[in-house]
Amino acid sequence: MSRIKDLEKEIKHHNDLYWIQNAPEISDTDYDLLIEELRDLDPKNPLLSELTEQISGTPVSHRVPMLSMGKAYTIDEIIKWVKGIKCNHFTISPKMDGVACELVYDSNGKFSHAATRGNGTVGEDISQAVKLIDNIPQQLAADPDGEIEVRGEIVMHLDEFKKYEDEYANPRNLASGTIKQKNPSKRDKKDLKFYAYNVLGTAHETESDKFAAIREFGLTHVKTRTVKKDEIKETLEELTSGRGKLPYEIDGIIITAGDVSLQEKMGCTSHHPRYAIALKFQGESGSTVLEDIEWSVSRTGQITPVA
Repeated sequence: MSRIKDLEKEIKHHNDLYWIQNAPEISDTDYDLLIEELRDLDPKNPLLSELTEQISGTPVSHRVPMLSMGKAYTIDEIIKWVKGIKCNHFTISPKMDGVACELVYDSNGKFSHAATRGNGTVGEDISQAVKLIDNIPQQLAADPDGEIEVRGEIVMHLDEFKKYEDEYANPRNLASGTIKQKNPSKRDKKDLKFYAYNVLGTAHETESDKFAAIREFGLTHVKTRTVKKDEIKETLEELTSGRGKLPYEIDGIIITAGDVSLQEKMGCTSHHPRYAIALKFQGESGSTVLEDIEWSVSRTGQITPVA
């Protein structure tokens, strides 16, 4: 129990440093490891469903929860997961390292409001901020069948971030701070972009159909590839090695079963969809403090050092 309490305290500390103080002390990978350890020790810990960027503005409830993504850290783990999915085509897209956002349009295609992911159930209204993002239309290019929700990521391109890299830790922190900036003139100086990865409120048979609809609405979506099951490993290796050529930061790759009817059958846990998973990138290197070494004696008498 003491370890759970220690994890809760440590995770809250680092979450506050990242989102509020803009002064992270550990890498994203190390933060994820703390989250995974807490999930292993206490799967129903309420902190797991609360963590994300802090909500400080007007709260907005999401009609459908904006869930996190299940994670894997190696391509072999992804291949093992894929083998258990009864689908032969998958959509692969970059996991952008930005601010998750939901845009809501009414039945006439007119922009209604926008909100951050928040805790997945309730986000923060950022409608005034996103109106200044030049690739977010106030009127859709095609009429939807009814009210729709477009979900995506707000990011800052790396070439734009170079102007501010001495002041901010990374583009995601700057993007988050920019959309919460109360002074529109300051906010307008920073180049943010929105990339859609999902649309709710319209019927589609495949993931590819969703992205086609997003294009018809006049929105920019994340780059995607539709591949067969036996092409996934090669595709992931290619995308992983080429991540440095992208104009924005990504922290992983999303793999999604392409059949929407299958997605509905598989459903979601309280934390993540069962039909999609993220290959999460790990840092190139890491460091730790060796606090002690204990000598473990096996039942056969073999002595092994344990850090």
